[in-house]
Amino acid sequence: METSGKVVDSGAFLRSITRGDIIACCVMIPLGLIVAGLIGGKGVLVGAAIGFAVAVANAALSILLMKWALSLEPQYLPMVLMFSYLGRLIALAAIFYGLHFISALDMLAVLFSFLALYVALTWIEIAYAWKTFGAVLRTPAGGEG
Repeated sequence: METSGKVVDSGAFLRSITRGDIIACCVMIPLGLIVAGLIGGKGVLVGAAIGFAVAVANAALSILLMKWALSLEPQYLPMVLMFSYLGRLIALAAIFYGLHFISALDMLAVLFSFLALYVALTWIEIAYAWKTFGAVLRTPAGGEG
């Protein structure tokens, strides 16, 4: 991918995000499940596991959509990423709405475990995107932007 005269290795970018997400998941999920099991028992543990699973699926879909979006022309990238983000948010709302009908689930455990991992993975994506594309997206001094 080429942006503003600078070539960006999108494969390395996606590998970095994937590696960062895997490391975060390997740290946060076991700790979260241990805490959930100790605090609330089996019901909270199952809820936390479901919340983590939804967050991991969302992150995997995000990486796949980024891989596809980076193969497109650069001018389409912001639009594709925003619409894919909106679509993922609508899907998450539908998933959580459906899960709330399962009375055996502890929805607080589902939501808090999802939120903890979602925030961590989102910050990883932002950090790697800024590291990779941040300098590319800046306008030159005195330039219009």
